[in-house]
Amino acid sequence: MRKIVSILIAVCLSFCMIGFSAYAEGPSSPTNPEIGINNLYTVNVSTGLGKAGSGINYNCDVFGKPNATRIQVFLYLQRFVNGAWTDVDMVSKSVTGQTLFVYDIYPSPVNGGLYRTEAHVITYSGVHSEDLYVHSATIIYNS
Repeated sequence: MRKIVSILIAVCLSFCMIGFSAYAEGPSSPTNPEIGINNLYTVNVSTGLGKAGSGINYNCDVFGKPNATRIQVFLYLQRFVNGAWTDVDMVSKSVTGQTLFVYDIYPSPVNGGLYRTEAHVITYSGVHSEDLYVHSATIIYNS
C-alpha cells in the first residue's frame, strides 16, 4: 500500500511540475502564455497575429489592475530567419488608464515565412512600473 501511495504522489508531483514550464525560445513558443500572479499592476496581456489580405495583422491587448495609471506597449512583428527571431515591423502606443489596444498591418510578408509577435509591456502605477514580455503563437504566411 505504501508503494502505491508513493507512486501516486510521484505521478502527481510530475504533473504539477509540467504545469510550471515557463517559456521556450524558438518556433515552438507557447500559444498564449499566462501572466503570473506576481504582477503588481497588470491583469492580462494577449497578443496575436493573422493573415490580412496580402499582409499580416498583429495586435496586443493589455488590461491593468485598478492601481495602474499608465500602460505603454512596444509590439514587434518578428520573422524567424537563420535560426533567430528578427524584428520586421513595430508599433507602439501609450495610454493613461487601465486598458490599451494596439493593432497594425504589415503589408509585405515573405511567402512561407514563420512569424510571431513580441509585446514589451510597461505598466505604471504612479512612479513605479513593471515590465512584461509576451509572445504570440507562430504562423507560416502563405499568400
